[in-house]
Amino acid sequence: MGCEELRIGGMSLFEFITLIIIFAGLVIACIQLMWQQPKRRHTGFLLDLMQTWRSDSFVEARRIVNQYAENLEEAIEKYDKENELEYYTLIKVANFFEDLGTLVRRGELTKQEIRDYFSESIEHYYHLYSKYIERHRKNILNLYKGFEDLAKED
Repeated sequence: MGCEELRIGGMSLFEFITLIIIFAGLVIACIQLMWQQPKRRHTGFLLDLMQTWRSDSFVEARRIVNQYAENLEEAIEKYDKENELEYYTLIKVANFFEDLGTLVRRGELTKQEIRDYFSESIEHYYHLYSKYIERHRKNILNLYKGFEDLAKED
């Protein structure tokens, strides 16, 4: 009795082995896709953050923050008291870095990933916001704590 003569469920042994190999290949392909999916999502998330940072509204917010530079604390307080739209523009950059710090704290991103992309900006903007943060920490203990954690060297 040759291999061609063996039958399993109406299939020849060759057809049965071919079916098992195809099935095993599909299982392996599915496992690889599931294993790579979180990495793809993670990479997409980082690219979205970069796109946000480079968006027109963020470029404008960064321009305005840099324009106030050493007077940033006073400008934030002034526009906050007057309930002006400029207040939200001035805190937009700090809020962005605070959100990144929260993502690091939650384990969604690593501090090194964030620093790879934003280290110079973090240091620059933390310097500009530091007076405001220090002054308001008396009332709000964790104000921009995530931003501060990103700015600190390990």
